[in-house]
Amino acid sequence: MRGSMYASHYTLLPGAGYVRQQVVALTPEGVVDRVFPLTGEIEGVEWRPGIIALLPESGSDEEYVRGCFDAPVIPAEEASGRVADWLVDVHAKGQATRASLYYPFDFTAMRPVGGTRRIPLR
Repeated sequence: MRGSMYASHYTLLPGAGYVRQQVVALTPEGVVDRVFPLTGEIEGVEWRPGIIALLPESGSDEEYVRGCFDAPVIPAEEASGRVADWLVDVHAKGQATRASLYYPFDFTAMRPVGGTRRIPLR
């Protein structure tokens, strides 16, 4: 059984930075399976405005989450390599990673705003 796929304005890779327009594929259990560039309209991908943060299951602590937002935007030409490296690192640590949508989001300051909600994706 195939899980869900989501895309948003940015995907936040904690410890690496923000990557523009990526698809996050989840297993049926809601664990991040793959991350790849959104290169056009893809059947089955649900667009969600805001950012998708990829966080380890143990990273639900709000202090940890808030600290993750202080991250650079990764240049487009480096995005694929940085995403691949990040995924290898996460898998090597044996971490299950979950995806949460943060919306609304201030794209100028790259920070949550008053009223930003965290919505777990499944």
